[in-house]
Amino acid sequence: MPAIKKVILVEEGVFISANFSTFTKREALCDKQFWHMLIMVTLSISYGFFTKVAFKSYGMLKLNDDQLLTTVSLFGFITAASSRFIWPFVQSYIGFKKVYGIILVVTIFVAVTMPFISHNKHLYGLWIMLSWCAEGGQFAIYPPLCGQVYGRKLGNKVNALIFTGYAAAALLGVLLGNTVAPLFGWSTVFWILACWSSISLFMLTKFEPTRNFTIEYATQEVVYITSKEKDF
Repeated sequence: MPAIKKVILVEEGVFISANFSTFTKREALCDKQFWHMLIMVTLSISYGFFTKVAFKSYGMLKLNDDQLLTTVSLFGFITAASSRFIWPFVQSYIGFKKVYGIILVVTIFVAVTMPFISHNKHLYGLWIMLSWCAEGGQFAIYPPLCGQVYGRKLGNKVNALIFTGYAAAALLGVLLGNTVAPLFGWSTVFWILACWSSISLFMLTKFEPTRNFTIEYATQEVVYITSKEKDF
């Protein structure tokens, strides 16, 4: 890995020379941490994608109240959007593993209990909002993790590759709804999705984020540069 000369901001107008060891995109694809993250999020976010597609069909089957489901959809999307700001804020204080662990526990709980509460319109609405809150959080907590593991520039590219997991999860949700649900019932689908999130939770216990870039100080001398010369 080649060393690239850069500078680190110490205080306003004062920088220290440093060497950053880069980690290429190809090396990231061969890295076990990348595949660990990709599999975890693909399995765990499948439940959120599935409920977004199937919540109205399942709700009509159980409750037969279109107006209620429209309201649930509105508040659910507001919850999902808000969660993308809330979860990263919490992550900045307690870290990725604890935040993701909370999200997975919530996902498993709502998936397992969904068949038992779906006859209650109030609980069904709450469960959908919890489901989408957990799903929205997974979109938001992975970008900081990729930056932590691979550095800012390569982390953005690796996070873009993580989106292939989201696409695969959406496809898996559609397949479960179109094939498993008609044959074995909705409860079986929820149990499968709960099992997938449980696998992600187990994988999380084995996951220790490790930086794949290093910072080695080349000199301790302070250098002064203009704003046009900054390179972060």
